[in-house]
Amino acid sequence: MDLKNLSVDAESLESIAQIIENSDLVFWVCTPDVNQYFYISPGYERVWGKTRASLMENPHSFLESVHADDLERVTSSTVGDTAYDIDVEYRIIRPDGEVRWVRDRTFPVKDKDGNIYRMVGIAEDITARKQA
Repeated sequence: MDLKNLSVDAESLESIAQIIENSDLVFWVCTPDVNQYFYISPGYERVWGKTRASLMENPHSFLESVHADDLERVTSSTVGDTAYDIDVEYRIIRPDGEVRWVRDRTFPVKDKDGNIYRMVGIAEDITARKQA
């Protein structure tokens, strides 16, 4: 076992964790049916204006923030076939009433047998781009 490589790997993981924890991007890992989250980055609180704990407790609560005009499109893209990547843009309404645009990308993660066992996602606030 090469301890130097383990040290480099640990440093790399720490760097990645720092990027994720300090980014305004939202990263998450959940079950394919979105009934349980395993990880939600702090960016969720900055973009959605809600706590990560609230999403952990009620995994579908992010839908409560989706603008009514976008809800059907978002629901159909997130509840459908999880075998494919999802890429959807929609508006959210934060608890303070501010409307933001979000680009939400979700990717299936497969086990060694090819079965989907997790979904990972990245959401970014694209409000500035939409308003330009």
